[in-house]
Amino acid sequence: MESDELIRITYTNGIILQAKIELEAMLVANKQREIEGHSPAYGEQEIMSIITNHGIHHNGLLTNLYGR
Repeated sequence: MESDELIRITYTNGIILQAKIELEAMLVANKQREIEGHSPAYGEQEIMSIITNHGIHHNGLLTNLYGR
């Protein structure tokens, strides 16, 4: 595996990890609000926007991994 390829894979994994942390924080916030009897802080649209915001959709991942 070439150095540039490893860097791209590592970078992409970092982006995915950031998105996962953000998702987990949103789910925890929603659970906390549920316990307190409130409506969710984040709906489906906000949660799904993580994909676009972090560029981890199909084309974004291909661009990160292959530079296309």
